[in-house]
Amino acid sequence: MLANWAGIPIPRSQTPYEYINGLAAVTPDEAETLERFGDIYVRELWADPRSPEHPRSSGEVKELPGLWKRLEPHLFLYVLRHPYVLRKLPIYAWELLGNVRARLRTRRAFDQDL
Repeated sequence: MLANWAGIPIPRSQTPYEYINGLAAVTPDEAETLERFGDIYVRELWADPRSPEHPRSSGEVKELPGLWKRLEPHLFLYVLRHPYVLRKLPIYAWELLGNVRARLRTRRAFDQDL
């Protein structure tokens, strides 16, 4: 989902391995982690749950949180550099600042009325 937000959509025609290779091109430092993540994902979906190759049987599912912790910062930074985010972020920040200032003014007025 984070990759999709970053502008790296999942084409319906791509296999998970092809998609992982596309992500690896964006974050080459984490290509090995992405390949491992993709391999576990594919076997989770299509391996027989009773087989020893299934990630739940082999215990590989326990690796996923650690793999995600390594990938998330890279994908998050990619999202922040996406043109849509760069265009919208200042607008949202300005609106947030305006809302905070309005709440502070309301609170001050309320405190003065007491």
